[in-house]
Order: sequence, then structure tokens, then C-alpha cells
Amino acid sequence: MILRDISQISNLNFRLLDKFSSKSAGRKAATLWLTPPLPEQPIDEAGLLSESKRDDIRFSGGSNATQNHTVARYTWGDGRDTVLLLHDWGKSAAQVARLAQALSHEGYRVITFDAVAHGASSGAQTHVLETTEIIKCISREEGPFHAVIAHSVSAISAVLAIQEGTTTRKLVLSNTAASIDFYLREFCRQISISRPTMGRMSYYINTCMGRNLKEFSIVNLVPRLTTAGLILHDKYNDIVDYREALTLSKVWRNSDLRLTEGFDHDDFLAHPDIVRTILSYLKVREPAAQLN
Repeated sequence: MILRDISQISNLNFRLLDKFSSKSAGRKAATLWLTPPLPEQPIDEAGLLSESKRDDIRFSGGSNATQNHTVARYTWGDGRDTVLLLHDWGKSAAQVARLAQALSHEGYRVITFDAVAHGASSGAQTHVLETTEIIKCISREEGPFHAVIAHSVSAISAVLAIQEGTTTRKLVLSNTAASIDFYLREFCRQISISRPTMGRMSYYINTCMGRNLKEFSIVNLVPRLTTAGLILHDKYNDIVDYREALTLSKVWRNSDLRLTEGFDHDDFLAHPDIVRTILSYLKVREPAAQLN
């Protein structure tokens, strides 16, 4: 997905490799796409997640059904209504822990997890379909969610899971791109590869996942959602352009768009104003018919 630190790829010398072997460059680019970056700084998980109850779940899924993963799951509270939180690519459950704490203090039961190859979960590589399968697995155990709240890249997995049977009354998407093409273009711009190599990269990724990347543009999926939605995006977001949110809101008929100004991408869901906005939105009950 989108890289934060170009030094991660300096040794790969994509530009030179692209010039002499588009096939090799495409394969290396696909490997990098599937490999989450290491956190930019250590995460104080003990402090941020101290109020949660942690358990590890076994997960078999993704394109390789024989590959087993241990997924770290965190739970706060024991309220009647359950909210599922999803962290961004390259982050961990600690990213959404402050929101989880706030929701649990308001009486919600809150669940989140470290995606495969993130945080305390196992694995070195992953993709959105694996996260989708984990969401579906938790949904089967927990029953209908009151809300699913997904930050940035994880929105793809959230929408796919709902399309494939996960039930939730509300869906909150924050700072996410409407189209998978946005992530592809930005990724390829950062590593300076040509369009032919981008095509080869997509081919290798598609082969790994067993599905076409083009299926994962949520702008093409949300028009079919009956789930009520809240779209949150900062106008000065330097990771995902806010115009992606405008595009999304135009086609998601049952959604509400809220634009903010000056909130950091990574800490967005921890900001008190955003927490208050989400709490207020979740307290408004939707008719049972809105369940997806």
C-alpha cells in the first residue's frame, strides 16, 4: 500500500531495475505492496491497550488456506451493542485504542485486532482479503455489530466483509480512498516504476490474492450498501486526498460526509473532536431495516 518512508526501498533501486527488467521490478513491487512497513516508532501497546482483554485467535484464510496465523484480538467492555474497530495499513490495534476506550466508557462492547503481519499478530505479508476474512470470522462469533469503524486502507476490508455477509447497523469510514487506483498510483509514484511494470505488479498481486485488485474499489461497492454510513476526512490530509471522500459521498446514498481541517492522518480517530462526532453518530438509532 502507500509507503511512509522512501528509505524502505532505497536499496531496491526500482528505477534501474524497471529499465532493464519490467518483470523483475513488477515482482519486487508486488512483494513490497504485500509487506506492511515497520512502525515509524515503537508503539506503547502496554499502555494504550492495558484496559482491554486480549486473546489470540487462529485464522486460516487468504489465498493460501494452509497458512495459519495467530491474530491478536482486544476487547473492551461488556455492553449490549458491539463496535468493531479496524486500524490502518502498517499500524496496529494501538492506533484505535483511545477510541475503543472512549466507546467502552459510553457502554459499548468494543473489539479490534492486529491484522496479519501487524502488531502482535503473526505473519510477514498480508492483503485486504485476509483482513476481510478475520472480520467475517469475528462477526460469526459476535453476531450483528452496532457499528464497524475503519480507518483508511482497512475500509476496503470492511466494505468487502459487509458485501459478503457481515451484518452491521452503521459503518464509519475515515480518511479512505474511494478507488484502489488511488493507492496504486501513489505507490507506483513513490517507487518510480513505469505503467508496464505497474501492470506486472498488479498481475502478481492478483495471483497472490486469487482475485482482481479492481474489485476492491469501494466507490463501486457502497452504492449497493443499505448500511447507514458516516464518512470522515480531513481536508488537509497528506496521505489520502480529501476529494476521494467527496467522490465516495456522491455514490453512497445513505451516508453523511463530515470534513475536518488540520487533524493528523494517523492519530485522526484519537482526536477528542472526532471521538465526540463518532459517539454522537452512533447514538442515533437506525431502523432495523437498515441492517446489511
